[in-house]
Amino acid sequence: MTACVVDGRLSTLEAERVDLGNRSFRYGDGLFETFVGAGGRVMLWAEHMARLSGGMALLGLDAAPALEGELLAGLSRLHAALGLGGGPFGGRLMVWRRGGGRYAPPGGSFSWLLESWSKAEAFGLSVEAVRVGLFPEAVLVGNGLSRYKRNSALPYVWASGWCGSEGLDDCLLQDALGRVGEALSSNVFWRSEGRWHVPGLEAGGVAGSVRAHVLGRGLAREATLPCADLESVEAMVLANANGVRVVGRLLGRSLDEAAGRSWVEGWLAGALLS
Repeated sequence: MTACVVDGRLSTLEAERVDLGNRSFRYGDGLFETFVGAGGRVMLWAEHMARLSGGMALLGLDAAPALEGELLAGLSRLHAALGLGGGPFGGRLMVWRRGGGRYAPPGGSFSWLLESWSKAEAFGLSVEAVRVGLFPEAVLVGNGLSRYKRNSALPYVWASGWCGSEGLDDCLLQDALGRVGEALSSNVFWRSEGRWHVPGLEAGGVAGSVRAHVLGRGLAREATLPCADLESVEAMVLANANGVRVVGRLLGRSLDEAAGRSWVEGWLAGALLS
């Protein structure tokens, strides 16, 4: 049995049942956050909560100020039930609107599910470099919702299937203007002319917690990365709340792995302490 917390009560995934009228099941009407931590502390928690709060406000979900405390209390209870102690852990929080109906929201009340598990390390730089391609379809659309992690993920499922069929570890996603916005589940950082950049959110990428950490410390700047300019990329890094990966090959071309690792090592410790 896998322990979880649902709306503040300790339960198990096996004991919970999804109502077939559930709005997340039917319409993807909800949001999620994935996170890591150690010693009972979630890394970049403030960034996660800021993104979640922004998304809930946009969707009209009634998040009370007490929600953050309820989530942390739930996580503590869950870790005690799982016997995780103070070791490294990962987790996932999912929120969704209550009620049925069609597209029109029936109200702002919501439910939440919290899961967690042990990890070998909380957050780090992967040893193996990855092979990255470019998904040929334009699946990203930059708008007020695109910066949040939504329960509906069909573009990522589609691109992930293509990525596997091409023998790649990951792929870049683009919008209708041919601009790179993100990778499958990571923000993209690239170096060109000796400077590090990250795509602006207008290209449709998620406002990642690590992205916020890096930008907030002036370690990269927002810029546009046209797909046509990928040949000029010198080094590339993919990062999300689970860790960082250096790109070794992009579109079959070797990149400067050493430059990517050196850049990440310059801010990695600070992210762990935030």
